[in-house]
Parts: sequence; C-alpha cells; structure tokens
Amino acid sequence: MHSPENTASEYLDLPLGEFLERVASEEPAPGGGSVSAVVVALAAGLAGMAARLSTGQMDEAQELAGRADASRRRAAPLARADAESYGRVLDALRSQGDPETREERIRDALSGAADVPLAVAEVGSEVAGIAARLVEEGNPNL
Repeated sequence: MHSPENTASEYLDLPLGEFLERVASEEPAPGGGSVSAVVVALAAGLAGMAARLSTGQMDEAQELAGRADASRRRAAPLARADAESYGRVLDALRSQGDPETREERIRDALSGAADVPLAVAEVGSEVAGIAARLVEEGNPNL
C-alpha cells in the first residue's frame, strides 16, 4: 500500500502509465488535486509550445512562452504538495489526545490542504489567459 506521505515525492518521476494506474487504484493518493496540478502543468507546457510556434505572428510570443514555462514550473510541484497536505490531514484525523488539540490539528491541516487547490486554480487561470491570447493572436495553424 502506498501512503500519500511515502509516494508524494515520487509522482513526477513516475512513468505516465504507472501514474495513471496509481490514480485509478483504491489508494487515496494521488487524487484529484495531484491530477489537477499535473493537468495544469501539461496545459502550460502546451501553451509554451504554442507560443514558441507563434513567433512569426506575435511580438510577445517569447514573453508568453516564458510565462507559460514559469506556470509549468509552479504547477508541477503542486502535485506533490497536494498529496503531502492530504497526508497531514490523515495524520491529524488519526491523532489522539486532548480533543481540543486534535480539533485544532485537524483544522490547521484542512486549512493547509485547501491552499494547494487554490494555488492550482491560480496557476490554471494564468495558463488559460496565455492560451486565450494565443488562440486570438498566435499561429492559426495550431
């Protein structure tokens, strides 16, 4: 059994087929947050490629490619961060002891876990803006 804590650092190093198998498995991670981060990173990669292939149509193509690359570099590690934050939630839920302390740990873990999907959405919004610009002004052959 792969726990989120043990496999979080491996996700981006897995062959695609194995990543897909893990996503489809009965294990809790990688889950939706990790998959979303990978999808946003892939979209950013495609936006960067489209920008580079649009240098003849747009003066800002290289700048857009750089922004897409930066978005890809921000999104990819969020796949790990999501699994790690989920692991912290599971740890908090399993914790014993004083009920108030346990509730505080759970609250803190859930709050931290909510930060990751928000970051994925922010990067995704940036990538969508880049892609929209490329659709309007980029290489029409793409």
